[in-house]
Amino acid sequence: MAIALKNAGQEALAAGWETAAGETLKMLFHWADAIIVMQAEFIKRLEDKAGTFDLRKILVVDVGPDVFGTPVHGVLLPYVTGIVEDWKRNGFALVSALGHRLPLVKP
Repeated sequence: MAIALKNAGQEALAAGWETAAGETLKMLFHWADAIIVMQAEFIKRLEDKAGTFDLRKILVVDVGPDVFGTPVHGVLLPYVTGIVEDWKRNGFALVSALGHRLPLVKP
């Protein structure tokens, strides 16, 4: 997802609940305008590792279990690129899992 967002001109970082330290995740949660998780169950895992954060920033793009092994997988990357292209056509007017507008476009 981060690759597709960067290709669309957005500032994006990838961070995994499995590999990033809790303090790093906390810092990124504070920094981010939006947090995109690739499975809804990751929200709980992120909270378990990094504590509570602003759930209004969460957007779930559920791609199912990671069977891809790489973010540039020949099925995954075109799929998320299509999602990001739709977002771009709509001016990146995204709505979080809790119904809050997420300002992805940086001024």
